[in-house]
Amino acid sequence: MKFQKPHDIRRTQQFGARPGEAMGEQRYQELMRGLNHLFQETEQDTQAEKRVERQRVIEEINALMRLHGLTMEDICE
Repeated sequence: MKFQKPHDIRRTQQFGARPGEAMGEQRYQELMRGLNHLFQETEQDTQAEKRVERQRVIEEINALMRLHGLTMEDICE
């Protein structure tokens, strides 16, 4: 006898369809909009993280330049 995992009713309710049931066009479009929104949020988060990291690196470079008495002319040589 093979053990079968009990059906998770929460998953069915979350996605609005029973297992094996075809998804309607309206539900498909709704899910695609949600997925697109998620990708946009992720991209915005990534860009914000990059801006924060870039600012941190600039501040670190400026601190090192002050510590060692370097100017832009010294750096560009």
